Amino acid sequence: MKTNKNTIKILSEIDSIIEDIQVRSILINDITINLLFSEKITPILLDLRTHVEIENFFYIDIKEKINNCVALTSDIVDLNPKFSSIYSRIRVLRETILQIK
Repeated sequence: MKTNKNTIKILSEIDSIIEDIQVRSILINDITINLLFSEKITPILLDLRTHVEIENFFYIDIKEKINNCVALTSDIVDLNPKFSSIYSRIRVLRETILQIK
């Protein structure tokens, strides 16, 4: 499989976001937020990563997943504004992914 620069950039950003989520979840120690991240957002990001990695850009599926991830992260920002940078990064990620189709 030939991986282009956009794919590598997206994969790297997803990995970075997941890592930041893990670190911040430990530091914040909020059960509600940690559950949202561990049970909802991180699995979506990992699923998106798989789709990107195999370059399976089935538009409807990816659009639904990334929009769900943005909405869930917005809910977290409502609970704790300290997560607004992750929210912004996921929104940028959404725009990048949706431009590929």
